[in-house]
Amino acid sequence: RYRGEDRERGNGGGGARVDDTVGKGVTKGDTNVNGSLDFDAYKRSDLFGPSAGKRNFVPKPFTEDARVTSGVLHCIDNMAHQHTTAHVVKETAEKMNCGDRLKLHDRDAFDPDLPSTLEPGTEFDLLWIDLGAAHRIEQFMENWWPRVRPEGGHVIVHSTLTNALSRGWLEKMRELSRSDEQTQFGKFEIISFLEPHKLFQNSITIFQKRGGPFGEYHEPVHTKFP
Repeated sequence: RYRGEDRERGNGGGGARVDDTVGKGVTKGDTNVNGSLDFDAYKRSDLFGPSAGKRNFVPKPFTEDARVTSGVLHCIDNMAHQHTTAHVVKETAEKMNCGDRLKLHDRDAFDPDLPSTLEPGTEFDLLWIDLGAAHRIEQFMENWWPRVRPEGGHVIVHSTLTNALSRGWLEKMRELSRSDEQTQFGKFEIISFLEPHKLFQNSITIFQKRGGPFGEYHEPVHTKFP
């Protein structure tokens, strides 16, 4: 694996996990005729609610499972938009019993100090950039790229293809992705998607980080056949 850690086989890699929902508070009788899970039965099980999975799954420390099961969504918003609803996100998360998985930061995302001060030591699996960066996106990416997880972490940037400001930057990044030149971005892959029926805010570009100071990242091969 990328950083050299061992991954146990046969139990999903590091925890007392049962991949099948049957046996975790959901019985064979709780499935529908076609074999799909009955949602009412699912809600009665240990898989639903604020303690979902906590009683049945105890990941081993420092494993991939431990990292994923402790994941948190960080939202950054300066609440400056006249019709913002960002401030009710935390309240809604609490109602959905997932408030411990959300942190709302009342900050300016363009603050140059934010990449070094927000949750120090945390590597982000995914960054979703939806703030009309345009002419400021280049510096924004340079600031935040080091915080993205090297083992295949993603950055998604909204509205990149059909406006001149973002498109110029995107073409530079496309060139870098094909180049053997050593840059601060290292190895990465890139793909864009266009919604052709729209004139504005009609695209996204996805970047995948393929390594970092530990070297280039490659997904593990677990089986011979699909």
